[in-house]
Order: sequence, then C-alpha cells, then structure tokens
Amino acid sequence: MYLTTPAPDFGVAPPGMTADFLDHDTLRRMSPDAKYELPVDFLDDALGKGDECYAILQGDDVTADGWYAHTPTRIDGDLCVHFNDAYVYMYKGLTVNAHRGRRLHAIGKTRALAFYRARGYKGLVSYVDGDNLSSLKSNYRMGCVDFGRIWVVRIFGRYLTVRTPGCAAFGFRGGEPPEWRVAAPALGLANRIHCSPSARASVSRARVGRLRPAG
Repeated sequence: MYLTTPAPDFGVAPPGMTADFLDHDTLRRMSPDAKYELPVDFLDDALGKGDECYAILQGDDVTADGWYAHTPTRIDGDLCVHFNDAYVYMYKGLTVNAHRGRRLHAIGKTRALAFYRARGYKGLVSYVDGDNLSSLKSNYRMGCVDFGRIWVVRIFGRYLTVRTPGCAAFGFRGGEPPEWRVAAPALGLANRIHCSPSARASVSRARVGRLRPAG
C-alpha cells in the first residue's frame, strides 16, 4: 500500500501524549521488555542500516511505534522488500495492548508521513498480509491505497515471488540473493499480500501471502 497525503484527522497526538522519533539509547532500554517486541538482533539489524522508529508516548512510556526504512528490509528469513527510494518503507507497527482502540497507529504513521514529506519524499509504502484484517482496516482508515499484490512461496529454502504490474511504479518487490522469479500461472497460490506505500498503495502496505511446503 502507499500513502502520500497526511489525513488531518490523525495529525495530532491525543491529549497527554507526545510523538517523536526515538533515539538509539531509548530503544536499547526498551529491548528487554517483551511487550515492545524489540529483540537485540532486530535492533542491531534495523539501527545498523539506518532505520528509524517513530513513537507516541505518554510521559516516558511508549504506547505505540512504527519503523521506517530507506533501504531494502527483511520481512521473513532471507526475503527482503525492495522499493523506490523516493518513498520510505513503513513496517513493524505496534500498539501496546493497554492503548489499543485509540487509533495510535494511524496517528503515528500520519505524523511520520508529514515529517518525511517535508524532507522531499513522496510518501510511505508498506506491505500487509492479506489476512491481517485489523491492520488493513487501520491503514485504509487513514487513506492508504493498494497499488498491487505480491505472491510468495518458499520451496526448498528458496523464495519465489510474483507481483502484479502496479507494484512496478513503486519499485516494490520481494527478493533475495539470488532472486528467483516465475510466472504467476505456474504457482498455485491462494494467499495474497496488498502492496502499498504510506501515501495510500501502505507507506504504507503491500499485501503478501506466504505459503510453505507441506511436510
């Protein structure tokens, strides 16, 4: 999916809350707390390649956050998402359970979009699994638009990917070294992923379905 225009309804943090990017020391302090889902190996990888985390806070407590990348980003094993560098890739959105239902994901993503737009980026792109209905609903509510779909299957440790034509305009694809590609009719795939940048496409997201061999 992609998103290019900030929605006015989600541009302001709720009363008593603030929003900003988190520095590395803060993220490292959050890592031992399981509710934030920030294991050390993830932080090493994300921070090492320059990814940024935008969060909504209540006092010193993080209530929701999302990650923003400028380079290809791992989504599963050796499978990475590639995208046009005119966009920022948003991923790993999280809202702490005690604060769900307050649309903090939409607010954080909308504010991050405004930040990146002011720095010359076209918008946000993302991928969302086709069966993640709550995430899809949140993204559509803030104005995200599907730009395509990607099908992914893993066979003997290798990923095969197929994308619809709409993904090409955003440079959106799944890949690994070496990248394997096959024609869509050759794959009996049922699950799908919606592609979108966080400007309505998600930046935000693509919907991708993952199939694994039985046995």
